[in-house]
Amino acid sequence: MNSLEAKQVLLLYRPAVDRDDPDFTEALALTKADPALNTWFQQHCAFQNAAGSAFNDIPVPEGLKEQILSERKAHLTLTSRRRALVAACAVVVIAFCGVLSFRTIFPPKPTLDYSFANFHTNMIGVIIRYPVMDITTNNVQAIRSYLAQHGQSNLVSTPAVDKIVQTVQTANVAGTGGKVLDWQDKPVAMICLNSGKNANPKKPDLFLFVVDKSAVTGPPLGPTPVFTQVRRGIVSGSWTSGDKTYILAGLGDEDFLKPYFPVAL
Repeated sequence: MNSLEAKQVLLLYRPAVDRDDPDFTEALALTKADPALNTWFQQHCAFQNAAGSAFNDIPVPEGLKEQILSERKAHLTLTSRRRALVAACAVVVIAFCGVLSFRTIFPPKPTLDYSFANFHTNMIGVIIRYPVMDITTNNVQAIRSYLAQHGQSNLVSTPAVDKIVQTVQTANVAGTGGKVLDWQDKPVAMICLNSGKNANPKKPDLFLFVVDKSAVTGPPLGPTPVFTQVRRGIVSGSWTSGDKTYILAGLGDEDFLKPYFPVAL
């Protein structure tokens, strides 16, 4: 039993009634070994005790005894109504407590941000935290083939990628690796390149990201690259062609990056 399973069991626990109930033994033992679970359990018990005390403190309506003695029929009708009201109130309180407990155990998922600005920020973060590549090779076509074979054919087999590959090959740019990325549950292709302008041929300084245009909101409009000096030493050019959106980023400034864009995307 893990902490989450223990919480689900202990939601039914009543401090004044269930102390010796064997159904709760394992979950109760876990609270002694898990500080976070124990804190939650103490809050749960305090709430149960407070709720019980609140119900016990509900006063008996004045005149009820006299009504019972003087008019049985009226008493029966009135009692039924009161019971229905108390039952309804109890249901509301229990439901409210259930909602609070559920939201504590299963907090609502944050709304996903599908904006292009968020996508751009995340891809720059990938460059900074540079992950292990799925394939490492200086052969750009081999990188494209690998990504295509791993579910990204629609991302790396586009006219825009063809033109970029032709341009970088003309400039004697070599590949370094590629990776299948996932952003907001959307596939992203990453192709890494080396411009030949640094001392280590295996170290990339050009990074191409491709994503479906429909995966982001507010993507760049049209094929003309929008250049952004993201931070010192990292520049990006972003554009949209057909049903795909692209980011080509480089370790340098705009003058470093521009030569690797085709004249007409």
